[in-house]
Amino acid sequence: MMRPQRPYFRKLSKPTAISCALLVLVVLIVVTARGDFFADDSPPEPGRLAFSKIGWQTDFSLHTVPLEDINSAGPGKDGIPPLDAPTFVSVERADKWMEGENPVIAFEQNGDVRAYPLQILSWHEIVNDIVGGTPVTITFCPLCNSAVGFDRTLDGVVYDFGVTGNLRNSDLIMWDRQTESWWQQITGEAIVGELAGKQLTFIPAPIISWSDFMRYNPDGLVLSTDTGFDRNYRTSPYIGYDRLDRPPTNFGGTYERRLQPKERVAGVSVVMWTWHSHSRSWNKNASLTTPPEVKTSWRFSNQAPFQPWTGH
Repeated sequence: MMRPQRPYFRKLSKPTAISCALLVLVVLIVVTARGDFFADDSPPEPGRLAFSKIGWQTDFSLHTVPLEDINSAGPGKDGIPPLDAPTFVSVERADKWMEGENPVIAFEQNGDVRAYPLQILSWHEIVNDIVGGTPVTITFCPLCNSAVGFDRTLDGVVYDFGVTGNLRNSDLIMWDRQTESWWQQITGEAIVGELAGKQLTFIPAPIISWSDFMRYNPDGLVLSTDTGFDRNYRTSPYIGYDRLDRPPTNFGGTYERRLQPKERVAGVSVVMWTWHSHSRSWNKNASLTTPPEVKTSWRFSNQAPFQPWTGH
């Protein structure tokens, strides 16, 4: 059995070493002068952006949020590759590598039911799909554990989405390939570019356990690990990130001190409608002086999405 050879390092002559040092210094000066890259999470100086505009055709003069709120996460445009041609397998086949408590995004449209395992979405974050005849985008931000589904048809145009490699409040910022506008994942709003201010339509995309999906959708389809990318879907790219006591990445806001930084919460939006017998119409109440009592329940059946998976 051959033993691996040790790396060979050639000692540099003094003039060569000085030349290399000068070259590195010049590169550092150029990068710093351009103001395009940042190596840490510290807030940028006023008027200085914490992300790169290089390679983008986006109209940065149009934006609904301060550009200073946007931070580079490192990978760059589609450095985290979205899935544009997803393939699916049966529940029976997926069960050979999925385990009961593995979390999946459950999605249904026009009777077409599909599961998107988080161990795949954590590596890709966006799936451009057609479900039940409807062009949709299934998204997952691993940094804030938010799964959101959208109808990707807007004003008659079908948009394809990718990953900008940037964050705002630690949340994924998407981009569309048609106008290169930037979109906030958790709100579905275009925040930078030609479509700034536009809003995507939400479609429910809850996270449930694999065992629950199998039980209620035995004939459903499951996103395949045959994605065309060389990724180890049995491991997580964010091991340890889900620790509740650790602050999130690239978040400069304040924390609710009663909870730990990454505590899971359920958001509830209450809309009340009243029937006016005189006009015989329903009116939406913009505000409520006394909100109605709302009861919620939480069944803690899903393992944290960033724990190592043991599927085969």
